[in-house]
Amino acid sequence: YWPQIVVGLLAMLVYAAAYSAPAYLTKILMDEALINKSMDDLVWVAVLTAGAGVVIGIAAFVKEYFRQQVVQKAVVDLRQEAGDYLLRLSIGYFDQKKVGDLISRLTNDIRSASLALNFFTADIVECPLVMAFALVAALYHCWQLTLICLLALPLIWLLLVRFGRRIRKHSSRSLAQLAQVTESMQQMISGMRVVKAFGLEKQKAEEFRRENELFLRRVLRMIRNKAAGRALIEASYVLSLAGLVFLGGLVVMHHYWGLTVGGLAAFAAALATMYRPGKRLARAYTVVQESLAGCNRIFTLLDERPEIKDAPDAIELKDVRGEIVFDNVWFAYNGGEPALRGLSFHLQPGKVLAIVGPSGAGKSTIVNLILRFYDPTRGRILIDGIDIRKIKRKSLLKHIAVVTQEPFLFNTTIAENIGYGRIGATFEEIVEAAKAANIHQTIESLEEGYETVVGERGGRLSGGERQRITIARALLRNPTILLLDEATSNLDSESEKAVQGALSRLIQGRTCIVVAHRLSTVRDADRIIVIDEGMVVEQGTHEELMARNGLYRRLYDIQHQTQPAEMRE
Repeated sequence: YWPQIVVGLLAMLVYAAAYSAPAYLTKILMDEALINKSMDDLVWVAVLTAGAGVVIGIAAFVKEYFRQQVVQKAVVDLRQEAGDYLLRLSIGYFDQKKVGDLISRLTNDIRSASLALNFFTADIVECPLVMAFALVAALYHCWQLTLICLLALPLIWLLLVRFGRRIRKHSSRSLAQLAQVTESMQQMISGMRVVKAFGLEKQKAEEFRRENELFLRRVLRMIRNKAAGRALIEASYVLSLAGLVFLGGLVVMHHYWGLTVGGLAAFAAALATMYRPGKRLARAYTVVQESLAGCNRIFTLLDERPEIKDAPDAIELKDVRGEIVFDNVWFAYNGGEPALRGLSFHLQPGKVLAIVGPSGAGKSTIVNLILRFYDPTRGRILIDGIDIRKIKRKSLLKHIAVVTQEPFLFNTTIAENIGYGRIGATFEEIVEAAKAANIHQTIESLEEGYETVVGERGGRLSGGERQRITIARALLRNPTILLLDEATSNLDSESEKAVQGALSRLIQGRTCIVVAHRLSTVRDADRIIVIDEGMVVEQGTHEELMARNGLYRRLYDIQHQTQPAEMRE
């Protein structure tokens, strides 16, 4: 920003000098032109005043243009930096944060930062320059009165500091509450189907009203302090000005300090020149204090450090075979109870391992650890004999694809959603992936085909269609390692059959870990491990586990008794 800053500052200096010109010209106008009735001096003052007006206009345009360039570029860069930084943070950070709070930081708090930067560059930088030129004029006309004038500054400064602290405190509270309002709104909109289905409109409206009213109370406290601070500062300034004009009149009347009528008028003009920038400066100080709370929330975000990052000696993973080893792996979320307790298993390249167990047993945690959303508390995870903490994470993920229980689609076209599997893939490759995922014909039947925008979270498509698009995305990636996390658990029978056909093609020739709740979907796995409370309690093939009459058999029998006939087939 330095070129724009330098030009803007130079324009501000010129503007400040020209703006202070009347404080110098008033004495000539009064003492020379009017009292001595000098036409030459009158013309000279008029020409200089007009010239100062032209300079003020040009300088004002230049300073404002370059100032806004700096402000807007800085705000855009700050928003981009915050967004980029969010993407670099580990999944664990998002486990602890509310979506509404993060959205509020990227919108409301960035807006506060923009406001602070605007007032800082427009007033806190510019106004002292104008006041400095006017102060020089006041010193020139009567330095004694000017020194008396400066005695009022400590009082004004104390008022600024005192009310600035209060404003900043209440602004911080109001911004935190605004984040709560945003979170409440986000949850209400995201859960609208549940709200409508259960008739929760009244309850949700009441919850939203409470959050809104609390925000209003906190904002009003801040506004009350801001208004009181401005009023006291302005009153102090005006009273000081009135006292100085009275004192100056006495000085002229008694011929003290060589001050003439023109000199007093010029001194008053200098004080008047300082009044407007002083008022703007006081207002800017309170606004900046208010906005700094938002800036602090942004900088708090930027101060976060990713928990998962590449080791200094991390390597690129090439020519992957797909061997996966869990070696005595322990893991706990956010320091809580262990989700995995000394978990160990060995998966050969190209084999299918199914992981089953009761809800909360730690099945999905295994997938999260392979993707390096988290690192183990103890133990190691090896890919082809290499600890994944020694592999560059982007390099690791190039060889892995995941299909989850809740298929997530971005609100863009079907082609783009599939294309995220491998950035740079051709349209023909996207179509081939869709064909392999049994979704091509469905896409072609849509009016806009592959250019169909899927809506928020893919809401314009059925669950089975969304899942097959995510499978097409995984196929396009052509991974060595495939992770299926409850990939068919939310589908009806017909959709599940279509998805299972696509999954069969996806699994072929790849190392695959299948996390499943429906045990009927894992019968063909090369090996099944049964997890309970984060530990392997059984392992083997479907037939072997059924013969043992253990936990697997009990889970299978329960599902077999409760599932409809078509689900058991």
